[in-house]
Amino acid sequence: MPRRVLLMCAATLAAIALPAGVGATVYSLFDYQSATDALKAVDPTIDPPPNDARRDFVVGGFHGTDNNNVGFSGHTDQLGLDPQGKLSETIPLFYGTPPRSYQGRFRVTCLAVVGNQAALGLVPTDAASNDQPAQFILAVRDNKGLGIPDEYAFESDADVFAKDCVRYVTDASFSITSGNILVNDALP
Repeated sequence: MPRRVLLMCAATLAAIALPAGVGATVYSLFDYQSATDALKAVDPTIDPPPNDARRDFVVGGFHGTDNNNVGFSGHTDQLGLDPQGKLSETIPLFYGTPPRSYQGRFRVTCLAVVGNQAALGLVPTDAASNDQPAQFILAVRDNKGLGIPDEYAFESDADVFAKDCVRYVTDASFSITSGNILVNDALP
């Protein structure tokens, strides 16, 4: 009888450990709620992605190093296709005389997720409050459990296209000053 119990315990532990060892992102309802709360603190008009661990998604809101406030939500279907989502960025008193705030409004057209890192390809919307005419990439890194802040980076220049977001997945290098980022890499 004890041997049977030990075998059952070993099988249970293997069933739990195996998915975590092959790259599954494990997050709790608290992690998801914290990231959606951070999104809503920046832009309450953006809907969070569905809380579905079987799909790749990213969500969060943060205050960045350039006094920028960013809120974003992006997800794909179960095959990793059909990226959807939005991003909002505001930088208070950023440019002009007298200084006025910069506002960028984007839709997600590309999403690449690898482990705890992701990149979102973004194209500007036609919103009246959009000061950004160019497309760009936001790379993010979810550092949950590592004891360091989550990270981000914006990639934009004449050679950066939203459709190429997969090339920028590992580029996040600036620590957020407050907020939260959640990256979910679904198992294939």
